[in-house]
Amino acid sequence: MRSSTIPKGGVAMQPDRRLHESHVQKIESFLKQVEASPRLLTMMVDRRRKQEKDHQQSQETASRRRSEEPPPRRKGHRTIVQV
Repeated sequence: MRSSTIPKGGVAMQPDRRLHESHVQKIESFLKQVEASPRLLTMMVDRRRKQEKDHQQSQETASRRRSEEPPPRRKGHRTIVQV
């Protein structure tokens, strides 16, 4: 939902006729583009899947790094090492 349909109070409003007609035009335009070039939809889906996969991998990598890194030393404190 776009911010233009959400008032400053944060409560979503019901869509009006103008918003509905705008949505229908966007859908019809998209369908015409896909009909003219079916490969377009395939490319869009592939790109979105790759972005999602890359995002998940970067989150997993960051999580792994956080769990592997020792906590930072505070200035003035000594580290006790057991031998």
